Amino acid sequence: MNIIFESDFMNKNLIIGTISLLLFVSACSYLPDPHEPIPDVMITETADYIFLKSAENTSSETLFLYYPGGLVDPHAYISMLNGVVKSGYPVLIIKVTGNLAIANVGKARKIVEEFTEFNHYVLGGHSLGAAVSCIAAARDKQIFDGLVIMAGYPTENASLADWDQGTLLVFDASHDEIINRLKLEEAKAFFPQIERVDLTEDLEEPTAGKTIWVEISGGNHSQYGDYGFQHGDGEATISMEMQHELLRDFMLEFFKVNGW
Repeated sequence: MNIIFESDFMNKNLIIGTISLLLFVSACSYLPDPHEPIPDVMITETADYIFLKSAENTSSETLFLYYPGGLVDPHAYISMLNGVVKSGYPVLIIKVTGNLAIANVGKARKIVEEFTEFNHYVLGGHSLGAAVSCIAAARDKQIFDGLVIMAGYPTENASLADWDQGTLLVFDASHDEIINRLKLEEAKAFFPQIERVDLTEDLEEPTAGKTIWVEISGGNHSQYGDYGFQHGDGEATISMEMQHELLRDFMLEFFKVNGW
């Protein structure tokens, strides 16, 4: 006769429940809109990441690692980031369990250990991915040279207030209805020194120990990626392509001024 102890039953239920949750989460993910192949961009894809590199401009010593937003397929960020790639910066979009970056906080560090040919590593992310990038940067401050936060913020448990590297925060102050503005306001205490900069301004000096705080007028939360309209978001008054162009141009300015 087989005897099933209560602990065995609970463990089996936990395993089944976890698998069911991951399957449910994957089914509910925001998927990328179809797009054409990108000329002059080489794409290498594994189970852990999507690596994009310019076919012509291959001299960069900086790798940009990117965590996707919650429930967003990582491929949805290729179109937003390909402008950065074409400008010579290799980009690695991190694949995460169940499309939830919080499940793989340490993955950025492991990827850095694999891609040792670069001298600078800049970390970034969107929404939940932005929050996770803050956690990863706070845990491994000696690894990352900079941080790009899109529509997200650090928390007290992952404070970057004493971080001496450059940080860029980009969000929309009027049409993004997903970001928690109260939490963003409270999170100001967890950023390095904040310096508000207009999107059209040129940065003139390195931003070490500072947070460059930039607002995109007319964009929304969904348009940081290319996955359609996110439920509950506000209606953007600029196109997705324009939002991506604005992001690209200022990110490149941010990279350039910091010598990456």
